[in-house]
Amino acid sequence: MRYIIEITDKNHINHLILKKPFLVRKIDHSNIQVKGLRKHKRNALVDVISFICFLILTSTGLLIHFVLPPGSGHHKVLMGMNRHEWGDIHFWFGLIFIISIIGHLLQHQKWISVTFRFKSGHQS
Repeated sequence: MRYIIEITDKNHINHLILKKPFLVRKIDHSNIQVKGLRKHKRNALVDVISFICFLILTSTGLLIHFVLPPGSGHHKVLMGMNRHEWGDIHFWFGLIFIISIIGHLLQHQKWISVTFRFKSGHQS
């Protein structure tokens, strides 16, 4: 009888000491889906959404402040929209940005709690 040791992750190798002969089977690491990889993709998605919202918020904020200043009302139009319609776009992307930042903080909740615990001197 042969025992098979499968190495499923490059970073975590389980060492087994066997008294009987065994066969080590190599696995192609490119086909392995690690939980951290899915977490990494989710984090990247939240970061991209946050960055795009940040760019849109910055551009619409500058547009509203400098190009369509207060008092221009319905008289001044840019790309078919007045100041108030650009304000609506600014508001909704701001809401999406806040939600994405909350999601980002929730994804890093463990790191945040460990960091603040370490900084406050409460090491466990």
